[in-house]
Amino acid sequence: MANHRHLSKYSKKQQILILIFVIIFIIGLIGLIFLLKNKNKKPEDLIIGIWDFDGNTEYEFQKRNVGYLKVPMNNYKFKYYIENKKITIDFEDENIEDVNYEYQIKDNTIILKNKNGNFEFHKAKK
Repeated sequence: MANHRHLSKYSKKQQILILIFVIIFIIGLIGLIFLLKNKNKKPEDLIIGIWDFDGNTEYEFQKRNVGYLKVPMNNYKFKYYIENKKITIDFEDENIEDVNYEYQIKDNTIILKNKNGNFEFHKAKK
């Protein structure tokens, strides 16, 4: 009986190149899906959640442009409006001054800027 050896259609070097190509293709595809998924998000979607300032002060932005400023012993309801990287917070309680900020979101941090300074909030874990 003859000893039959199974010969691969491709050499070892070709197999490695094909494997590298497939891995790069899959990584690129995943990156494209992630990019398209986040590109379709509106600013309102990115800001939704609870943002903590100092362990005592939080902004909670909900869907439908409603939110709360949470401080010890009180919650202040507001409506918010976003346009061109600017957010306007209109408090329901007329005794609280409405505020305008320029904002920037990086990872789990939002930076709110206005004439009173820069305020860095971190996304609270749920």
